[in-house]
Amino acid sequence: MKDISLSKKSDHHILNFKSDRSHSDNTVRNEREVDEVPFANISIIPESIESSLSKPTSLRAFVQFDSQFTQKVNDIFVTLRWNQSGFTDEIIQEYQVQCSFFEDFRETCDDKNNTTTKLEHTVHNLTSNTTYYFRVRAHSKIVAGPYTDLINVSTTHENPIPKLLVTSNKGIHILDVDLNYITDWFLDLNITIIDFLMFGFDASIAVVHWMPPKELNCVAVTYKVHWKSVTLVNDTQQKGKQFINVPKRTADGRFFTKINLSLPVQDYLIYVRVYPIPNNFSDFYNKSLRKTVHKYSEPNNIK
Repeated sequence: MKDISLSKKSDHHILNFKSDRSHSDNTVRNEREVDEVPFANISIIPESIESSLSKPTSLRAFVQFDSQFTQKVNDIFVTLRWNQSGFTDEIIQEYQVQCSFFEDFRETCDDKNNTTTKLEHTVHNLTSNTTYYFRVRAHSKIVAGPYTDLINVSTTHENPIPKLLVTSNKGIHILDVDLNYITDWFLDLNITIIDFLMFGFDASIAVVHWMPPKELNCVAVTYKVHWKSVTLVNDTQQKGKQFINVPKRTADGRFFTKINLSLPVQDYLIYVRVYPIPNNFSDFYNKSLRKTVHKYSEPNNIK
C-alpha cells in the first residue's frame, strides 16, 4: 500500500510516492531521498495547464413539462445550455454537468450528474415544485477546469426554450430564439383503413394519424388533411380536403381524424399540411410525406 504526498517544485505539482515499508535500519528516508524517486513513478501537472482551461460562460436553463396534451405530466425536464469560454489553450474533451439539491453542493443528485461533448444537456425525471442547483465545467485530456457559477432552477412553473415559427417560400421553419438557429421540421404520417358497408353502398373511411413535431412546443398551429385519387375519373383527378382546428389525440400522443373516401376509385394519395396561426391557409405551410392507400385493403382497427 502506498501513500501519495504532494510537494511543490518550481511551477509544477509533483506527486511523490512514499513507501510505508520499514527498512532494516528502522530509519526514515529524508526529504532529499524522497524527491529523488525515479520519474517513472512521478505524475507532473504544470500549473499553467490548469489555469489555461477557463470555465464555460452563460449557463442557462429551460424547464419543460412533457404532458402529451393530457392532464398528467409524464416528465419534467431541464435543458441546460452554456457557451464555451472565449479563450483556452487546451482541447476540451467533454463537459461535466453537476446537479445538487443544495446551494453548497454538499450533496449531489447522483443520477443527474453526467458528461457531454455538446454545449447542451437535458436532465429528465425531475420532481415538481423543487429547486435544483446546476453547474458545469470543462475537461481536457489532462485536467478539469473550474466550475461555472451555479444557477438555481425551479420546477414549479414551465419555462421552455423560446421558439418561433418562421415562414418562407420554402415552407415553415423553427427559429430557436436562444441559439438564433433555424431548423426545418416535418410531420410523421400514419394511416389506418377501415372498410365497411353503409346504406348498401361501398364506403371507406381512412383514419389518418400523425405525430406533431415536439420542436413546436406550444406554438399554435392548425391542420388540413388532403387526399386525391391516383387514377383519373372522367379525365379528372378527384380531390378532397378537411380542416382540423382541434384534432383528436390518442393515448400515445398522436393526432388523428377520419376522412370519407367515397370517390369511385381504389387508390388515394393522402397527406397532412400544417399552418401557423394566424395564417388563413396561405402558401406558408409544411406537409407530411404522401402515403398511398388502397380503398379495399384489409380492414384494420384503430390503434
